[in-house]
Amino acid sequence: MRTTEMHNVRYRFLFPLGALLCLLITAGVCFLHIPLIFGLSLSFSMMFLFIALRLFGQLTTAVISIAAAFISVFVFDHSLIAFAMAAEVLFVGYILKRRPGSQLIIADLLYWLTLGLLVYAFLYDWPPDHGAAAFISMYFKAVLSGAFNSLLADMATTYLPLHKWLTAKEKRKTQYFSLHNILFHMVLLAVTVPFILFMVTSSKYQNEAIVERTAQIADNLVSYINHDLGTWSERELQLLKLNGLVQLGRLNQLAAEAASHSDATLYIVDNEGTIVADSADASRWQQWDATNQGRLIAVQDSLYIWLPAVRNLLFETEEWRNAKFYYKAVLNGLPLTLLIEVPLSVYMDEILPLYALHYGFVLLCIVIAIIGTVVFSRAISQALHKVSIASAELPSKTQRFEEVEWPSSNIVEVHRLIGNFQHMSGILLYIFLETIRVNEKLKKQTEQLKESEQRLHELAYYDELTGLPNRLYFNERLGALIHSAETGEIPFAILFLDLDRFKHINDTMGHAAGDQLLISVAERLKRQVGTVDICRLGGDEFVVIIPYQNHDEIVHAASRILEGLNSPITVLDVEVMVKTSIGISLYSRDAATIDAMLKNADLAMYEAKARGGSRFLFYSETMKDKISERLRLELSLHRAFASNELEIYYQPKYDSRTYRIVGVEALLRWHHPEMGMIPPDHFIPIMEETGDIIQIGEWILRQACRDLRELRRMGYTDLTVAVNLSPRQLDMPGLVSLVGAILGEASLDPEHLELEVTEEFLVRDRESAVDVLTGFKSMGISIAIDDFGTGYSSFSQLKLLRPNTIKIDKSFIRHIHEDEHNASIVKALTDMSKSLQIKVVAEGVETAEELQIVQSFQCECIQGYYFSQPLTRTNLIALLAREHQEQR
Repeated sequence: MRTTEMHNVRYRFLFPLGALLCLLITAGVCFLHIPLIFGLSLSFSMMFLFIALRLFGQLTTAVISIAAAFISVFVFDHSLIAFAMAAEVLFVGYILKRRPGSQLIIADLLYWLTLGLLVYAFLYDWPPDHGAAAFISMYFKAVLSGAFNSLLADMATTYLPLHKWLTAKEKRKTQYFSLHNILFHMVLLAVTVPFILFMVTSSKYQNEAIVERTAQIADNLVSYINHDLGTWSERELQLLKLNGLVQLGRLNQLAAEAASHSDATLYIVDNEGTIVADSADASRWQQWDATNQGRLIAVQDSLYIWLPAVRNLLFETEEWRNAKFYYKAVLNGLPLTLLIEVPLSVYMDEILPLYALHYGFVLLCIVIAIIGTVVFSRAISQALHKVSIASAELPSKTQRFEEVEWPSSNIVEVHRLIGNFQHMSGILLYIFLETIRVNEKLKKQTEQLKESEQRLHELAYYDELTGLPNRLYFNERLGALIHSAETGEIPFAILFLDLDRFKHINDTMGHAAGDQLLISVAERLKRQVGTVDICRLGGDEFVVIIPYQNHDEIVHAASRILEGLNSPITVLDVEVMVKTSIGISLYSRDAATIDAMLKNADLAMYEAKARGGSRFLFYSETMKDKISERLRLELSLHRAFASNELEIYYQPKYDSRTYRIVGVEALLRWHHPEMGMIPPDHFIPIMEETGDIIQIGEWILRQACRDLRELRRMGYTDLTVAVNLSPRQLDMPGLVSLVGAILGEASLDPEHLELEVTEEFLVRDRESAVDVLTGFKSMGISIAIDDFGTGYSSFSQLKLLRPNTIKIDKSFIRHIHEDEHNASIVKALTDMSKSLQIKVVAEGVETAEELQIVQSFQCECIQGYYFSQPLTRTNLIALLAREHQEQR
């Protein structure tokens, strides 16, 4: 606000607004700044000060600036340079008072080119001891910061209704903007903002490059010292631990040799902090404690920046000139610590001249832009919209490396201005790209050395997918523990983990989902068991090595693992439940070698999985007997088919309204001559693994068709037969033709046969499923999806495949009258099926209450022990005869 307008201000707002601006200026000095490099930063305090200058005038703003400086210096311990704000405000205020229409940025640049330069030179004690680069960098940065702050303040007071807020309502006027100001602000914003972004980005890259470069120097020196110490004899190392003078002298010489090829200084200290050797040969037997003389700031593991305790009260770069990098590393096998000191001034002397050149260049661009804008803005106001369109979002375009399409104009002034824009943006883009290229090259060179060594180690000992140690690491680690345990140290156990139903998820959702799941499981394991060794042996197999004092510690660890995997994991935006089975083997109770321990834990894991999974079991000798029994069962299966031990049973399917038998499902049973009736879930998985299911499945289909033909001849013409097809059968080439041939042999129409496939097959191999099921449906064969609801089928898949029937899995039917959740699922499935005209069969109905619920949901068919168990062919005929007799 101009001085002549001060009588319009609402005076009751002056003090609180002035106090607010004072706090904002203080915050700008102490907190609201963007750090660059070597103590340099971009502050926004002057922006609020210039806003106050526009609103309150010269003297009031000078008082506010001095108050803010006092608070910054004496409360927040900031540099005394904050008091220079008052001189800048008085000078700029004087210019604006003499020429009320002047731009803030022009007045501020006049200050920095005259009085500001003298103030900086006086305060910096020109000529400086460390060369002109640091002074020029700070001075140019201050000029650029002042220009940017004055530009922002000028835009805020021009375009924001600040004057309206402080003016009486009856005296408010409509606020207008001149095209000259708009063009002026746009040009300077387009020049300064990209460079500000460039300064921030470049400083970030330079800081990272300096840290990486220092870390690489330190790593090389540590490797050099450790390599040389590796050539010392055991006696020499022992004498070194006892502070032998000869050995310490040799160590001191080694430090001097290592430091001779770099700018670093090496100190070697003992556990008490005493310097026992150094490359400077002047500090031995002194105490080393950096915190007594300054403060340490951690920047990486083992790498610190040391800043002196006594701060420079004017320029922070001088504080950083005395700063140093310190790297700490413990020498292998020795109670000694290697301290590597790298002075920061080495980097400052290298980088600050480049920054001074950059700052000087952008200031030259700003001056050129100001002169060009002032001279030509009025002449090009008519064509301003052309330039505004082209220069819109120019900083963003430059940052994104977008090509700017500049307009053409017959007006000479506009044409020249467009050329200036193109030239400036091109140079800025070139500087930005060149800086990035140099920084990236430097960063790559330092990273390649570090990554190559890390990569070799990771490839050898760590799993690439999960980042966990691999089988090689496990073998070496377990071998070391066995060796230690032999000497009487703490015993240990291994926990062998295998994910339950991981193959199902891998097959149904794809390998990418399986990989993501394994990564999530690895993260949960690390959270649950902490710092103990966790290894991935391959696939979905993990091993945890746990030292223990008592048996309860092992139980607690296994329980935590099961608990950690008890909640859903999101995989490809789908929540899946993954549990694990754990087998535990103890050293040396169960085994004393790596292979034996792993084998025993594996047996215990399989037993846990056989008992339903999601549990842990300790290895016992009885588990070997169960494995032997399974092998015996597998051998017996080979002769079972030839010996006519396999038989087909039929379980009736009933109409839910009439309770009439409308179909039967063919089920395989095995009468073992010695073991009696063997449950299907004991031998069918074995048949799947061995491939015998293909031959036996064909026999079941052929025999079921023959039996149905006989039943139809006996007068039961309404019956259909359902036969299960295993995934292995569905993968057979020519399956559709084979089924057609079997129907022809039995003289059955295709509509009398229903083929049941599992939901897992539909999701696992969707394209193959569509082809096979389409072939069956084109023949007229009905398709049923068995165990529906246990997999990951979607509504869209049902619409695509259009099965004739879905069979709701018995796990949803059991106790449905007591489980509202299952009842809701069954109701939703039946409603969905009705909308698609798909028949619904409820499996596993065993009680009258369950029957009543599924009837209320209008399931067409019911199957379960409530009506009938699976029957032999003879008993089925008898049941059909009784039903027929009752209906008569």
